[in-house]
Amino acid sequence: MSKSRISVWLLGLLALAALAGCRAPASGDPLSGTHWVLASFNNAAPLPGRPITLSFESGEVRGSSGCNSYFGTYAVDDDSLTITEVGATAMACLEPELMEQESAFLLRLAGVRRYTLSDDRLQLFAAEDQTLSFDPQP
Repeated sequence: MSKSRISVWLLGLLALAALAGCRAPASGDPLSGTHWVLASFNNAAPLPGRPITLSFESGEVRGSSGCNSYFGTYAVDDDSLTITEVGATAMACLEPELMEQESAFLLRLAGVRRYTLSDDRLQLFAAEDQTLSFDPQP
């Protein structure tokens, strides 16, 4: 095989590899590309001054849990939502109540099983009817 044919063949393989890495968002995923701020946790307002945020993008979640940043993966199937592989940075906050809220939020986030999306409100439901309600992030 000549050098020019090998070059063309390698260039073609590189182009295919590059295209394979470009994935479109999963079809049927109404959450992808949305950004939220926590409005209530089990019908109680979160602590003021440190917003808890949630963003969905192509199978990944991330945001601020009030003190730390967090990340994970998600999958949507009809009204089912699973959030897995949740991890977070490990900075300590001075306010113990903020750390408690953050721990409770991350625990509930990892336990989410279903969601509803209506009237510009996202509600996540975990076991024992634990609810996280979000408003669109400004």
